Amino acid sequence: MLDEIASNSVVVITSMVMTMISIVGLYNLLKRRSRGIIPAFYKLALSLSEKQIVVVADADKSPSIEDALENTDIILPHNVTALKLGDLGRLDAYHVVVLQYDYLKDRLDDAFNYRNSQSVVVIYAPPRSITDEHMEIIEREHNCLVTNHRGRLIVDVISALGVARMHS
Repeated sequence: MLDEIASNSVVVITSMVMTMISIVGLYNLLKRRSRGIIPAFYKLALSLSEKQIVVVADADKSPSIEDALENTDIILPHNVTALKLGDLGRLDAYHVVVLQYDYLKDRLDDAFNYRNSQSVVVIYAPPRSITDEHMEIIEREHNCLVTNHRGRLIVDVISALGVARMHS
């Protein structure tokens, strides 16, 4: 009888030890695997919920650009604002600035001067419409993208949300 109790105790203790080793191993595996993914998803979620986007475009294009961004179901409508040429001084309050090149080509320098240095500028321009002089200006700026397709514009804006920073 004592042999039976002792062998059952050994089995129970061995089972408990193996269960604890498995739990600790699974915890460490999940912790290592999620170390890179969880912070990335958290940062993206914060970016999409808090960061402000401004569209500077003419009256014809601005609503369609805003609608394209809002219809993604990723960017919240209250985070997208439209500004006109006279409001360029307010660009420093936004994380991502979408500029329609044809509308702003004469005031491109002003747009870069008014924006916050940590914001990302996405220039939406028809193919081959940017002059060499303006392309040199754009290339000197950091955090600046040029796109000429609406689908690419959306992807660039979403990507820019992840990298745009602002000083408090």
